[in-house]
Amino acid sequence: MPLTPDTKNWTWVLDRPCPECGFDAAATDFSDVPGLLRDSAEDWRHILAGPAAAAAFAAVEPSQLERRGLRSNGSAFTVDSLARYFLHDALHHVWDVRPRSAEA
Repeated sequence: MPLTPDTKNWTWVLDRPCPECGFDAAATDFSDVPGLLRDSAEDWRHILAGPAAAAAFAAVEPSQLERRGLRSNGSAFTVDSLARYFLHDALHHVWDVRPRSAEA
């Protein structure tokens, strides 16, 4: 099944609060950005690399890997494919924000 790229224009979040996470960019002062980023990094550290996330995946029994579910858009997944999708998302977002050389 080919993956559909995310083509959504997310710049609307600069004008109105995000209904999903509640972030309100218009109400956020630039001077708050460094602290909020540090807080977010700490949240991600706990979510992605923390013992709870690792323990949740470690607790999955081999017989549960093919358990199926549907995303809100109707895309089908299994426990196995969702775990690998989750891992890719985490690794890819780190790649997205990696330092780049001036030549790149």
